[in-house]
Amino acid sequence: MADVKASSKEPAEALAAQLRMLTESINSTFAQNILSPLTITLGDEFQGVVTTKKAGLGMLLFAEEWILTNGYPFRLRYVLWHGPIDTAINSQIAHGMLGDGLTQARAHLAGLKRTDRLFLVGGQGDFERENKLLFLLQQHMAKWNPKHHALLTDFITLDNYRLVAQKNNKDIAQTWRRRKGLRIDEYRTIKELILM
Repeated sequence: MADVKASSKEPAEALAAQLRMLTESINSTFAQNILSPLTITLGDEFQGVVTTKKAGLGMLLFAEEWILTNGYPFRLRYVLWHGPIDTAINSQIAHGMLGDGLTQARAHLAGLKRTDRLFLVGGQGDFERENKLLFLLQQHMAKWNPKHHALLTDFITLDNYRLVAQKNNKDIAQTWRRRKGLRIDEYRTIKELILM
């Protein structure tokens, strides 16, 4: 489950369109790992059911990069929860299902609103490692200045500072220093550890 942080500050129509594009892209990219597709349940929330923790974490990271690369003005809070669903899983839309796993996920998502944390992984199992790594990811990304988002997008998608310099008509040495300053290698390492 996820919801938009401070959604009341966002224009409703633009937010709805952006969330729709985000969820459609995730559902398409991760189709083979989805039991019930990400579905917008309220104007600023969505939920779905995935096959594995790794798939859920991959979707979360994908969403964060989608938001960055598309210049969306908002952040999401996420809960990835492992727990029982007592009713049949709806494979067409994430509505009409009941179970303690969904109840707990929703309660924890509401609880995140009282904290500065954007990510929570929990439920049946030990998720301390993932939560610590997601905390590091959040702190790392919080240091990125919005004026660098276009450059960050290029570093993430191209992963070659020479190509980024060429694309942006920038000096190669200056682009290398910017890559180091934005700590792109550290970002990639945190992502890799989260998905291990």
